[in-house]
Amino acid sequence: MAHGDHIHIGEAVVASHDATGLRNPAVWIALERKGLVRYFSDCAVLTPLGIGYDTGLRNAILHVHSH
Repeated sequence: MAHGDHIHIGEAVVASHDATGLRNPAVWIALERKGLVRYFSDCAVLTPLGIGYDTGLRNAILHVHSH
C-alpha cells in the first residue's frame, strides 16, 4: 500500500524512490522472463524463484521497525 513517500510491503516499508520501476510494465516483463514473477496487466505475483531471489539489497531498501 502506497503512502506518499513510502510503500508498505508486509511489515516492511520501502521508500518510494527505491521502487520507481513498479509502474513500468517493461520491468515486470523482464522479471517474468527471468521467472521471478507472473505478470498480469494489473498485478504481478512472485514465483517461488522470485521469493527466494537474493538481490543483496534487502537490508538497504526494506526497513522493518517495531511499533
